Amino acid sequence: MGRTKTFAEIGAGNVNVRVTKSGKFGLIKVNKNAKPPAAQMAKMKSCAAANRGKRGSEFKSGMKSCLSK
Repeated sequence: MGRTKTFAEIGAGNVNVRVTKSGKFGLIKVNKNAKPPAAQMAKMKSCAAANRGKRGSEFKSGMKSCLSK
């Protein structure tokens, strides 16, 4: 049997529950010291969302114009 976690550890937010494809539950430790995404990555995410549905060179040119603003 795997390691068990106390309710305090799960409630503290440093453990997430994962369900596998077979339906089994597992616990994943989450790093609380992870850095938030950099400003450039946030901008890339919003530009990618704005260009959703475009493909190839159309997507590439849309991203280029969005990132240069």
